[in-house]
Amino acid sequence: MLNVRTAWFIDNEGDAPRFITTPPFAEEKMIQELEDVILNCGLPEHRLRRGDIGTVVLVRPAGKGYEVEFATLDGETVAIVTLMVNQVRPSKPREIAHVRDLTANL
Repeated sequence: MLNVRTAWFIDNEGDAPRFITTPPFAEEKMIQELEDVILNCGLPEHRLRRGDIGTVVLVRPAGKGYEVEFATLDGETVAIVTLMVNQVRPSKPREIAHVRDLTANL
């Protein structure tokens, strides 16, 4: 999908508004509650590594962050963490999950 944004700008030194069109941009996918996300950074204090998969349990007001639950494959909660938007990302097509032993050293 191609998106183009346009806006009117009023230049205090000019005598007429300027019409500006920005270049096309990729539409960003909003992360929703109950969606799986990928951790962008390690959080050793929570025994989490970059690339771990969690589930969004709450989207913070104004999309400023998320409450994310990380669990083992048998359903045991490892951590529920408040994360900023830059600390997680949605999964991408053609990615594959990886398993690691939680008891191993981080």
